[in-house]
Amino acid sequence: MPHFLLVSLLLVLSLLFMGTFAFTRVGISEVGWNLSFVSRTYDAAVDGTVFTYRMQVDSSEKDLSHWVLGVSDQLDILQSTPYNIEYVRPDPTTQVIGAKFDNEQPKGTTKLYSITVKGVIGEGKVSYSVKGGTYFAVSQITGPVKRACNCPVDMSLL
Repeated sequence: MPHFLLVSLLLVLSLLFMGTFAFTRVGISEVGWNLSFVSRTYDAAVDGTVFTYRMQVDSSEKDLSHWVLGVSDQLDILQSTPYNIEYVRPDPTTQVIGAKFDNEQPKGTTKLYSITVKGVIGEGKVSYSVKGGTYFAVSQITGPVKRACNCPVDMSLL
């Protein structure tokens, strides 16, 4: 095969498959990656508020590649479990800004995740995203939000 024909064929094939690797956004009800808010507690030993989540990956779903919790960069994240997080601005796939848990979770498993944010932090609705395979979803969940005032907090309520 002449060189120019081979180059032309490769060019045509690359144009045909260029969009094949794009990620598709789907509705949160269409995926089997189920994130639920478990609790918010204050840990005086580290002067931090711990937000805990449960991620359940259905056995019929693809493995979870990663998920991102929409946390403001004005909050100081002290630690996370069971993995360290990366702060993304934004996540290149889902466009959510926040704490990225970038460790795969296999299908058919349930895992607890937590982040500890410095100080007494309130809760409110934040964005989150889940991604696996060639698709992702974005929704909202209870998460850490900076208090709008320096209001006194009754620690017994936390």
